[in-house]
Amino acid sequence: MRLIRFLKQDLAHEIEEWVDQGVIRADQAQAICARYGTSYPPSDRNSVGYRLLQLFGILFLGLALIVLLGENWDAIPRGLRMGGLITLTAALQAAALWKYRLAQHQASAGFALLGNFAYGASIILIAQIYHLGEHMPAGVFWWALGCLPWALLLKNPLLMIQTLILAAIWFLLEVDYGIYPASAGLFLLCGFWLLTTGPRSISLLLTLLICSIAWIEFSLMALWSSRALIDSHIEQTIVTVAVFMLLFVIGRGLQHKASNDVKEYGGLIDIWCLRFGLIFLFVMSFSETLDNITSAQWNHVTSMLVITGLIMTLTTIMAWRCGLLLSLMGVYTLLGAGAALLVFNPQNYGVTATSWLVNMALLCSGITLIYNAINSGKSHYFFLGLVTLLATAFARYFDLVGGYIGGAVLFFVFAIILLSAAKYWQTHNVKTGDKEALANE
Repeated sequence: MRLIRFLKQDLAHEIEEWVDQGVIRADQAQAICARYGTSYPPSDRNSVGYRLLQLFGILFLGLALIVLLGENWDAIPRGLRMGGLITLTAALQAAALWKYRLAQHQASAGFALLGNFAYGASIILIAQIYHLGEHMPAGVFWWALGCLPWALLLKNPLLMIQTLILAAIWFLLEVDYGIYPASAGLFLLCGFWLLTTGPRSISLLLTLLICSIAWIEFSLMALWSSRALIDSHIEQTIVTVAVFMLLFVIGRGLQHKASNDVKEYGGLIDIWCLRFGLIFLFVMSFSETLDNITSAQWNHVTSMLVITGLIMTLTTIMAWRCGLLLSLMGVYTLLGAGAALLVFNPQNYGVTATSWLVNMALLCSGITLIYNAINSGKSHYFFLGLVTLLATAFARYFDLVGGYIGGAVLFFVFAIILLSAAKYWQTHNVKTGDKEALANE
């Protein structure tokens, strides 16, 4: 994900100076700003800092309201307490609707956010008045459910994030009780609907991805747990890898769409899945991790293979449509070779051989990322590739694969790779400069 998209308001102010200095025209400035989802002339009301100040101001206002009520709670008559809470919640939500009808969407979202806090406080405090405490997670559920209509009605990502956070808290509380709340998936569906039909929101996308992966993990735990307590299982590792591969292909596919917002979503999914893959390979490069995998109890292999097979089939179809089938086959080959070495353990060297294989995969990944960064100019690929190589080198310094000789050989290889990359970068820049010079003649 390009950092410039997160600093787009600063970009808009910089572009304004370019127009004033005559570097570009106003129509060109508008086109550049539109590409990165900002406006020209720039408005500080659209900046991240302005929105964060508003958000935290509303948050502390809501907390002050709850603290003030709690301090004087016992001194207020019971009927006045309940009536006041309901009136306050209704007034805030009515103000949100009124601002929405006036097309003041930010103010509308602010009042709705405060109204949701008041609604949650009402649930908690009214339950305290009437000593209602049978099942505590139910209160959080009704709070999340009450916030959901406002997020959908106002089509506001911030309100949907608030709803998803409350739904996640309710979900985790229920799981802690040994209950799997299957209806949690409905909140995710509503979130994805708003993401596709509402305004662009990177924050909402990240929230949805985190919540969706957590929901998948806990669903697998509930599926494979035979007791009331929901436990983790080693088979989840394989399914999680398959899910991230599917997300990676989806991200690459979205980057070929015409919409800039969709491309940005695809780029975000792409880079985070790539980071997950590299972290996964890094963890798997240690012999201790592989030993733990081989010694674990695999009690649900059949269902794991069925679920993984369905996900990989869908991934393969989408990769074929996106032109990524060849790269995906390489990943399948790597995973298959590693699994075969661990399962069959030839001559009791399966773990060591797999560790070497994973280290070579990290090495090749770092080289590929740096090569692509030099050719495409995407700095995040360059730094990701460099961090991959350095992390692998330092890890092997403390965990010498193949002894001291093997570690020394590996460090020599890293040195050659980095020096070769520097030379290639210099040569590539010279050739690019020559081509640009010829084009300008």
